[in-house]
Amino acid sequence: MNEFINELVEISTRKKTFLEKIALATKIQFEAIEKNDLNELDKLIDEKQKYIDEINILDNDFELIFEKIKDISGLSKLGDVLKSNDDLFIGLKTKIADILKVIEEIKNIENINSKKLSEQKNEIGKKMRELSKGKLAQKSYLGEPMVPPNPAFIDKKK
Repeated sequence: MNEFINELVEISTRKKTFLEKIALATKIQFEAIEKNDLNELDKLIDEKQKYIDEINILDNDFELIFEKIKDISGLSKLGDVLKSNDDLFIGLKTKIADILKVIEEIKNIENINSKKLSEQKNEIGKKMRELSKGKLAQKSYLGEPMVPPNPAFIDKKK
């Protein structure tokens, strides 16, 4: 059982590392949003997706090992481990708490980024509406450009 728990601690440590990389990329995303740097924003989204894919693999590994622990210990869910006072689970509980803190940090930064993107979207929409109004005003003030219907040729020989 100790071996399985140590494996879960190792997986959790690696997961936390990937989550910290996601948190950093999310902070950098804010700067890219501020600069309207869409190329950097796309690059960061791709980078974050790679980390998420790695985390998904780790989560699958974690689940497989946890199933073995459940069979041995009689625990039915991860919440039982978190509620347990058994010294055997202290390291795992600490890692899970650390992971939850990083996830909360990512969530907060993502909320800020989302608000900033929403503000920029609204600003772009406002500018587009103003541009449309300007074109309509120009059209009504200047009218349609005048083009003679058919050019007339005048013969000067008479």
